[in-house]
Amino acid sequence: MNLAFAFIPLSHAFQAAVLDVPKPLLKTVPAVNQTMAKVNGVEIKRADVEVLLWEWRKNDVLNDLITYQIVKDAAAKESVKVTDDEAQAETKRLIDGIGQTLPAGQTIEQAMEQEGTAPSRLYIRVKTEMLLRKLILKDFAPADYVKISTIVFKPASTSTEDIKVATDRAQRAYLRLKGGEAWDEVLLSVTDDPRARAALGSVGWRAKRLFPEATQAEMAKLTKGGITQPSTTANGIQIFRIDALGSSATAEEKLELEESYFAGQRQSTMTKLRAEAKVERF
Repeated sequence: MNLAFAFIPLSHAFQAAVLDVPKPLLKTVPAVNQTMAKVNGVEIKRADVEVLLWEWRKNDVLNDLITYQIVKDAAAKESVKVTDDEAQAETKRLIDGIGQTLPAGQTIEQAMEQEGTAPSRLYIRVKTEMLLRKLILKDFAPADYVKISTIVFKPASTSTEDIKVATDRAQRAYLRLKGGEAWDEVLLSVTDDPRARAALGSVGWRAKRLFPEATQAEMAKLTKGGITQPSTTANGIQIFRIDALGSSATAEEKLELEESYFAGQRQSTMTKLRAEAKVERF
């Protein structure tokens, strides 16, 4: 397969009503009477294959094109664009990545055929995903997010006494942290939750608005590594550590935040776009 398509200028791409895959990614359609295979001397021609392709594979192609057009239209309304060069470069990167994982002797073409895909299909999916990502991130505000770790103290019951016990435990842990003890050491000494212990309390990026108002106000005064006082949440009594702030995130942290936000918004956004689009199947 010729991967030089990644460097072909936009002027060499063609555009139909919907499909705008660069020509080099598309295989030439065989002649109607072209022989595709022989079995014991019996020829299987393009015409034999084509009539079955419509029944067997039509929905695969149609569904990808419908999704592409839905996202493409939504992006256009918001003046969101992905250039041909951007989409081709990302497609090439993915194809190169596939090539590096193949066993000796297997070609990229063989691997993609086994997966029921091709460079043209990959391009459509890549461009759809890139448009959707830009659309979702268009009005995204990193400053509204904070990356945190947490230690949770769950009351044994909803009784006032049990809540006080959990609150006292949280306060003691908070004082240990403020006294200089390491986060990992304190967390492992007060929680038996296997997931919390394995992750050392890390929960990743969260919107600031999800925290209690008092905690939000406290976080606004903290820097990276800062510890909040215990606060009551739906999970129990929690202490939070600031692992990163969206407002001052490094390039790597910002990319991580964007990926986290995109992953969280992707399904709901697609559901909304599909509901708003007028799709007619014939």
